[in-house]
Amino acid sequence: MKVKFVSMKNLALILFVVICQNLLAQTFSVSPKVEIEKWQGTEYYDYYYKFQSKNKTIVPMMQMFTDERSEMLELLVVDSMRNDSKLYFRRPTRGLSIYDDRYLGAEMPNGEILVMVQYYIYRTKKAGVVLEEDKRIRLWNDYNFISRLNAKSDHKVLLANTYNFTRKGSPYGKISVKVFNMRTRIAERSVKFDIGRGILLSHLSFNMIAKSDDYVAVSDPLKGKVYIMNNKLKVIDTVVVDYPPIRRTEQLLDSILPDDVLIGNYRKAYVNLRIMNDYKIHTKPKIDQIAFIGNDLLYIMVRIDEEAYTGRHIDFVYSISSKKFKNESGVINSNIELMSSQRILFNGTNNVSIQDSLGNDGIYHYYYTTSTIEDYNPDEVVLSREKCPPISSMETIFDTTGIQYDYKDFDYVMFADYGSCSHCRYGSAYGRIMVVHVDENLGALSLSIKNSHKKKYELMFNSPKVFFLDKKMLDPSIKINRIYKIGK
Repeated sequence: MKVKFVSMKNLALILFVVICQNLLAQTFSVSPKVEIEKWQGTEYYDYYYKFQSKNKTIVPMMQMFTDERSEMLELLVVDSMRNDSKLYFRRPTRGLSIYDDRYLGAEMPNGEILVMVQYYIYRTKKAGVVLEEDKRIRLWNDYNFISRLNAKSDHKVLLANTYNFTRKGSPYGKISVKVFNMRTRIAERSVKFDIGRGILLSHLSFNMIAKSDDYVAVSDPLKGKVYIMNNKLKVIDTVVVDYPPIRRTEQLLDSILPDDVLIGNYRKAYVNLRIMNDYKIHTKPKIDQIAFIGNDLLYIMVRIDEEAYTGRHIDFVYSISSKKFKNESGVINSNIELMSSQRILFNGTNNVSIQDSLGNDGIYHYYYTTSTIEDYNPDEVVLSREKCPPISSMETIFDTTGIQYDYKDFDYVMFADYGSCSHCRYGSAYGRIMVVHVDENLGALSLSIKNSHKKKYELMFNSPKVFFLDKKMLDPSIKINRIYKIGK
């Protein structure tokens, strides 16, 4: 028997490959910059907030350094194909100052877009590219988060306050989360989370809540914890990230912040900023952001323990259904496009970030990039062949091979209506996959529409086989737009 010795050079190469494979299991790829020509000009816009449509990212572009606000608020819309367009929201004329500039939003299951500003939710009707106020709902608190509650209800939303929550007589900060019924205009359920000694923590934490159709996540940044709730606001899981320096930051804040600084949060802003700068609190490790990837996976961004903030962070991805991390210790990431100053929202695997630059001619230019997280899929769900409709009941277009297909010819199947999957880019991750487009009235689809769907699915996967099926032929237990592994 021959024994082969591995040289140190080759060993180092092997270790490098192993490490890279481990890192590549949870990394981001960044698309080229796209200039938003519609916003070139001498005005400076802020793009601090963003919210989601079904397969679009919507960013309120708010003019800064001006004494007057225009009648229309401009909204940048970036769709799943990286096309950009404009929407306009006619600013309310009642009850608001022209200086109100925190516009938040959500899209409801019926396509209605809600806009929340200050103490009001505005239900809108779309007239061309303009969102007109339809109904105005008064709130009795100032919230900084709104989301639809689930994929079915058109009148219930989730509201939260994660910034500067009022603390009367207590040094401890809290996050308030509510299920709000827009018909009755009352909160049906509510819960509060104690997030520790709070004033500087609240100023540091921009995105401490995330929502998917079935789950709500709330982070406790300086304990390294994320609480997972269902839509009834019942805690069903507590996630703890494996990054010990976070605990040291919590202990630091406990020791340097006296109660008289915290109670009521009445100190002037420059005093708070001075304290943060003196103790370099901005650079301390904590959970910076959380965001859902689809319904089941939670992305957690942790600020790394560095003296000066470099943009590097540690990424964790947690599966709620399997109750485990994709990588227990996270993955170090240097993707500066995922900036903590902009809220992270995933449409499928994609997050849109905006940048600006000022030319020597005094003209501002605005750009966006798309960061796509790789290998994010949860544990595979196996679909029994017995539940699958017979392939003979389906049709294909432009298939001249004459092959009689069978489910055993494929590894994966997705029954889709293209409604919520148009933003996905899976490439070759699913190898041999069949995509079955289902429609309520398949006979009414023209050949050109079918071909359009086929081409879109071909952008999502490498060489998929695309079929068409009348929806009544589909087993009701099969979920639309979920990728299944076909049982053998």
